[in-house]
Amino acid sequence: MEKHIVFFSHSTKDKNVLLKLKEEIDIKTGESLLIFLSSDGQSIPFGRNWVYEIGEALTKTSLMFVFISLNSLNSKWLYFESGYACSRGIDVVPIGILGFDLDGLTPPLSLLQGFNVSNTKSLGNIIDKINSTYKTKFSKEFTEEQYSRIFENESALKVLLPDCKIRFVISEAIGLDNINDIQNYLYDINSDVFITESRHILSNGIEIFERESDSSNNEFVFTFDGKLADLYIELLENLVKSFDLKVFKAEIILSSHYSYQNDFLTRSALLKNSEIHFCDHNKLTFNDQVFFIQYDANSTTIKISDPKIIITYSWVTNVIKNLLDTGILIYM
Repeated sequence: MEKHIVFFSHSTKDKNVLLKLKEEIDIKTGESLLIFLSSDGQSIPFGRNWVYEIGEALTKTSLMFVFISLNSLNSKWLYFESGYACSRGIDVVPIGILGFDLDGLTPPLSLLQGFNVSNTKSLGNIIDKINSTYKTKFSKEFTEEQYSRIFENESALKVLLPDCKIRFVISEAIGLDNINDIQNYLYDINSDVFITESRHILSNGIEIFERESDSSNNEFVFTFDGKLADLYIELLENLVKSFDLKVFKAEIILSSHYSYQNDFLTRSALLKNSEIHFCDHNKLTFNDQVFFIQYDANSTTIKISDPKIIITYSWVTNVIKNLLDTGILIYM
């Protein structure tokens, strides 16, 4: 008997989450379903025509789940897949994951009936929909352990980080002649790049400008939106390596949705047995990097002066996650 096909439409940036979800559903259904996930390396064997295989799967399925996150929200391919599926009479179900709320969705996907996944009960809605579509009777119960295994380390990294701005100040720009060198790097990843009359580079989610410093070399200030943090932190790493730059200062400017535990005794108690340690009343350390947190009514800022390590995307996301896990930061 040919297996029923369930099509997962998604962003490749969410691949790790959906691979784990596929594994859990395979276990729950005894692999009696064929879950088509284009990024799993199995649904489309290497060497096969990618577009053809997706088209073939869409002709054989009756159910498509469209996984919506901040990563996939602007994916033209995702809209193409879902539009094609709708035109063939396939049941298309949007699912908000990694903190994305479907209330923020716009037409045409907002016209479809879907749900958000934020706990074990809502995760079970996926199985419920499979059962109603294919007249199966799989258990829709998921344990907290299963839910954690699927979404482990993802929510804080993918959802809470976008609600911030990140600023890097670099100095000792040996080999970096002018701001045009940076502009050329941006052309490789963005279509919209231009320089203002005041010599500011403006591009998608980022602003860069040059300013005088106390040293003989000028400083370059990079400020970018957290939604594109992975892209621009990698860009900055490449610039640092290519032009022998030094990161002089880094700031993670969190929105007013974050609050901070300002009392030292409470804060130090929360840090017990965590990966973050305190150096004194104000300074903290994570993975050998010292930082401090400045808090006021409008924003919370994680500040790093004279970084001893390369501040990577992983460091930024994990320090926020650890601060949230301990309760020092609270997302409201």
